[in-house]
Amino acid sequence: MNRLRRSVLQRAAIALLISSVPGCLTRSGPGGTDDDGSGPDDTGNDTDDSDDTDDSSDPDEANDADDSDDDSEPDITAESFQTSGSCQNPESASIEWADESIAIEGCIVGRNGCADARLVPLTQTTADGTLDVVVQTFVDADDNEACTEVLINIRYELRLRVPSSGDPTRIQVTHDDVNGRSAVATTDRP
Repeated sequence: MNRLRRSVLQRAAIALLISSVPGCLTRSGPGGTDDDGSGPDDTGNDTDDSDDTDDSSDPDEANDADDSDDDSEPDITAESFQTSGSCQNPESASIEWADESIAIEGCIVGRNGCADARLVPLTQTTADGTLDVVVQTFVDADDNEACTEVLINIRYELRLRVPSSGDPTRIQVTHDDVNGRSAVATTDRP
């Protein structure tokens, strides 16, 4: 482990030394240094500029990549998600689509009395314009907490903000619970 660490540090030191030499060598060629003695200052500034450019270009490229990913994500936001009590029709959901909002109410099955439901982060729409809204159950309990060992129906309400036109053109609600993962409701844009 120490040998590997020394080897990495030695290589990093050599790479740093080599990276500083080309700046000096390029200034010694034709048109490099000035006759008035301002060459060393120029070399220092150019080396600093190239170091700043090299160091900042990698993070900027990563940030640009992140920004482009943000641009490709749908302009859809979850305004609210809440669970409340029990419900009578497990594995069902209703979807009401207004101009720029969607209201979803559903009933999902939890595996025990400590189960709750949550919204899975929204993903991009599919090629045909469908947005799959996934709600899943999970157990919210400490290790020593006693939970009733009976299936429970959990009622949830979700409100989404969507663009008034374009994608999504269809909403599909999928439940991921004790019964597996399955689509329980689908509605097209009115």
